[in-house]
Amino acid sequence: MNELVTTRTKELSSQELHGVLSEIADGMRKVVNATIETAIIIAKHESKGYWDQVEDALLHKVQWFDPSILSMYKKIGNNIALRNESNREKLPPSYNTLYHLAFSEPDRLNTAIEKGQINPKTTLAQAKKFSEKDKKSKRPRKTVESESLTISVSMKFPDKTGKVRLAKNLLNQLKMEVEKNEGTVKWSEF
Repeated sequence: MNELVTTRTKELSSQELHGVLSEIADGMRKVVNATIETAIIIAKHESKGYWDQVEDALLHKVQWFDPSILSMYKKIGNNIALRNESNREKLPPSYNTLYHLAFSEPDRLNTAIEKGQINPKTTLAQAKKFSEKDKKSKRPRKTVESESLTISVSMKFPDKTGKVRLAKNLLNQLKMEVEKNEGTVKWSEF
């Protein structure tokens, strides 16, 4: 018999139940804090002259991140409202949800956190809906009528130092944006 059998043998007192829930809440706060701390560190180093080397190591040597995930952490780390330590216990414990909230204007996001509109129970769908207004106001969207669209991108750089990685990063960001908008991307490495 290799099955794990659990039975409910004890009712918790309200104090015991509170203790278990507090323990779980502490774990969730650690997830939020770790996500945001990692995002802040990534955002801090992204603007430095050595970022290409760090990014290459993260993506290819230690392979801790997929390019789209690394991009998500950058976005989270650059939103002032998410960086605010007093907001952290009020945020959802999912980097994907935090990523979508990161598109929101910081003042608007702070207000929503203060009013409890954004809280640990905020779902991914709610975060997407909340940030939709700010995403639309930042850049107008154009609609493409045809079934498919071919885009050709060429980049010329005076030297090769880190430029290939930069080009790959920009193309991966474009890919992520197209996929996020439910487009199809056929991608070839260069």
